[in-house]
Amino acid sequence: MEDFLKFLVTPLLTLPQELVIIASDNQINLKVADADTGRVIGKHGNVINAVRTLLRTYCATHQIPPVNLVLETPPLPKKD
Repeated sequence: MEDFLKFLVTPLLTLPQELVIIASDNQINLKVADADTGRVIGKHGNVINAVRTLLRTYCATHQIPPVNLVLETPPLPKKD
């Protein structure tokens, strides 16, 4: 499953060497470079939602329990 996710996300990245995929029982955490976060999210979250849909379809096709995909983003700067 991690290979499939890497296959989907790597073409979106300008720094593919910064991609980190951490899988647990029912969740996959995805870390990318700060500069690539917007590219992975997409406008209105369309890209990350499409990746989540494809991952759910992959799980259903391969009879794997569904997993949640979480994109770990840097914290937002505080406003004074």
